[in-house]
Amino acid sequence: MPATGRTVVRWQLGQRLQRLRKSSGMKVADIIAEAEMSKAHLYRIEEGTIPVNVKDIWALCRVYRVDGQTTDELTRLAKGTTDRDWWEDYSDALGTGVSLFVGLEEVADEILSYEAELVPGLFQVADYTREVNRAERPNLTDSAISRRADLRQERQRKVLERAQPPRITAVLNAAVLTRQVGGPGVMAAQRRRLREFSALDHVDIRVVPWNAGAHASMGKPFTILGFRDTAYPTVVHVDGRTGGKYMERREHLDEYRETFDLVREKSVPLEEYDTS
Repeated sequence: MPATGRTVVRWQLGQRLQRLRKSSGMKVADIIAEAEMSKAHLYRIEEGTIPVNVKDIWALCRVYRVDGQTTDELTRLAKGTTDRDWWEDYSDALGTGVSLFVGLEEVADEILSYEAELVPGLFQVADYTREVNRAERPNLTDSAISRRADLRQERQRKVLERAQPPRITAVLNAAVLTRQVGGPGVMAAQRRRLREFSALDHVDIRVVPWNAGAHASMGKPFTILGFRDTAYPTVVHVDGRTGGKYMERREHLDEYRETFDLVREKSVPLEEYDTS
């Protein structure tokens, strides 16, 4: 799986540089002194929020005493941090922190998600997306809401129409299908869309029925993004109104994977639950 888009390349490069810094055992003060850069600049590179100058890579590789092959690999990644991402055409519709998730989602090989209230973004029909945005941000204009819906539909195409689409398992709380977002007409169309996707070999949509009682992730939606390429660490994404949180530490991944498995055990296939 090649790195795709500057957002993902920046993130990948930042993760690798962060690991090199930690394995070096050096203090940050010594690193920035030798590399002749500010602490803020170093952290922005590691967070993947800025384009990276090749000279910065050379300086950090010299400080970390890495070999020539690794330096060349990181240099190639740095050159890709200025590429243009397709979603930049929707910059007016991107919420806080969404671009990184969009980039990772587009190249993930496995997507596991639990949703407590919403149909997962990858499966939403446009009218459903519009209604959710109207409720979340009532001050948005109709044109702004339509742009957000267009962005979501394009995200769906980029992920679901790939030559090798990801394996997706989505577990929905029963409330997702019960809540009348946009009214009966919109929900009928949304249910049809879910059934269409659930029929695909690489998609498994499941529902935690009301009679399942308490479960391991009450009201706490999350997504696990997995990658075959070991250069990309598996990450957990927990969404928030002012931006998402990403976790990749082994103990966090293990906890969320266990939570997902526990919730999945209480679910049933969409076909068994939604007979409307």
